[in-house]
Order: sequence, then C-alpha cells, then structure tokens
Amino acid sequence: MKDATKNYSKFLGTENAETAVHGYLYLTYILHYLNKMAGPMGLVSKPPESDIPPEAEEAIEILTHRVARESMSAETSTYHGKIVRLRHAEDLIMVEEDIELRDMEKVIPYKVARDIIIRHPQKIALFDCPCRLLQAEPC
Repeated sequence: MKDATKNYSKFLGTENAETAVHGYLYLTYILHYLNKMAGPMGLVSKPPESDIPPEAEEAIEILTHRVARESMSAETSTYHGKIVRLRHAEDLIMVEEDIELRDMEKVIPYKVARDIIIRHPQKIALFDCPCRLLQAEPC
C-alpha cells in the first residue's frame, strides 16, 4: 500500500472506513466512477479507455448507486461534484457585464506556487480533467 493511501486511511480513521474506501475508489478510478455517475444522465459520451479490476468495478457500481439514490437528482444533489451540460453551466455562472481577462495561464502568482511546492512537495497532484477525458469532443 502506498504511503499516501496509508495516510489517507489513518486520517479518516476506522470509524470512517466506508468513506475511506469510497474516496480511495473515487480518486484511484475517477474516470470509471464518473462514467458510472454521469453516464445514465447522458453527460458522458465515451467510456474510459482503461480496464480496472472487476472487484473495483463492482464496488464502484454499488457506491455510485448509493450516491445516486441519496442525492435524488442532479438538481437537488448535495454531492460535492456536479457534472452539467455546458449550456446549464453557462446559465449558472453567466456574468452580464464586461470583465477584464488577464493572463489566463496564471492562476496564482509564481512565487506563491513555488513556495507551496517547495514547502509541501508531497501534497501536489496533477492530472488531466476527468470530465474532458470522458467526452468525445471536450470543450
């Protein structure tokens, strides 16, 4: 088991074992998880390209059904992540006034990012946007 997985499990503790397993499967197999969650709503246009162990597939199936059942609908869900069609996202965040766009590549100042990486290199994660990876023609 990787140190990050051990730390994650230790952080949540045994009383949150189910949450730990759920989070582990979500983070380890995010494309498969999102495919199971968003596929039935028609928000995914292609399946993940990789295979995963059958046990993980089965566990994800169970967990995503539970999340779907508990969240009731895409509109009323309290689940932390939402997948919506672009036109609906635009309705949610539409700004009807001019805004100034500066350097869109820079999210935070370089010095701040550098200091974060130098102080906490073990806490940096980089990955492709899973929602885009599950679209035949991503935005």
